[in-house]
Amino acid sequence: MPRAALLATLMAGAVLGDLSRLAPPAKGKTRLYLCRHGQTDWNAAKKIQGSVDRELNELGERQALLIGEALKSVPVTLVASSPLSRAFRTADLAMSIACPGVEGVRIHPGLREMNFGELEGAVAAESSLYAEVNAAWASGDVERNWPAG
Repeated sequence: MPRAALLATLMAGAVLGDLSRLAPPAKGKTRLYLCRHGQTDWNAAKKIQGSVDRELNELGERQALLIGEALKSVPVTLVASSPLSRAFRTADLAMSIACPGVEGVRIHPGLREMNFGELEGAVAAESSLYAEVNAAWASGDVERNWPAG
């Protein structure tokens, strides 16, 4: 197994744990599971994606299948996704393993990723503007916008 795939498998086990050990939700309550999309080539290059539509790479597809494996013991009744292909493909692959009987992935535009404007495609660690806006948000200035975002 390639090193990256092995690392993804180990991380999935460490992060997700054994979900079958969770107590069921209380009567009348719902449990919400949030899963991040699998890796894209831009993730691997540490580029800011935001609203740019990038496909999953091979590792990203494997990660999506691992999400499905982790959720196999969970009673899933609805799967929703951003309209971007990386999110939809992750949800679709995970669902094909975890809950193949559930009606297809529901696309919701409100789940679309943030638009980072002119920073999309930039490497975060190399952008002083990215650091500046993040610092503003961390200090409570949530009105600070991404340039052209």
